[in-house]
Amino acid sequence: SPAPPGRPARRWLIIGGLVLGYGSLFLVTSIVDKGKKTVRASRAELGTIELKYGKGPGGVPGWVAHFNLDVSVAKAWKVLRECESLPKVLEGVSACKLLEAGPGWKIHRMDLTHPEKAYMKTRTVYDEANHRTRWRMVEGSFQAAEGGIELKPHPKVPGWTRVAYAYHLNISPLLPESFEVPRVRRSVRRMAREIQRYFSGEPAPRRKQRFQPAEMGRQSQ
Repeated sequence: SPAPPGRPARRWLIIGGLVLGYGSLFLVTSIVDKGKKTVRASRAELGTIELKYGKGPGGVPGWVAHFNLDVSVAKAWKVLRECESLPKVLEGVSACKLLEAGPGWKIHRMDLTHPEKAYMKTRTVYDEANHRTRWRMVEGSFQAAEGGIELKPHPKVPGWTRVAYAYHLNISPLLPESFEVPRVRRSVRRMAREIQRYFSGEPAPRRKQRFQPAEMGRQSQ
């Protein structure tokens, strides 16, 4: 029997609606996927640490690490401006004690984990408006040391912080610069990574146990 009048038209309307529906679903999916890619790219930037070699204001050679934190400038500044917070952030600092303070400056004593019994007495100047510090060693276990931090809002990701972390160190007048420079570079990279881990909540990797000569002797028996 012949088909009822108008049924083919309704069939094409239904097919057209399904096509449009699938098309709009594809469009939404594409937009969502594109957004996820943007987020993943931003997260990838967090792990990037850029190192630049140079000399500090006092002529001490060293490195500046540039990296990102996924916290606000205010939150990062509250922690990184305080020397007393550094033992919680950096594995190489075992203690930091305030010795003296004045308008815009402080003097601290930092005890370090390496070399054994190493320390620095530092004078730090604070630029609160620009979230910046500059410090130099006035007494300590090394020939010379200076550095500082500078925090700025991330230029692309709202709520993130762009960090410039400077560390310039002359370990000893007996060591050539070719020996010191790569070691300071590794130290600066490690400290930058430790700062990132602290703010991201990422657990620090377990340190390899160092065997003492007596322990090695007992193991060989």
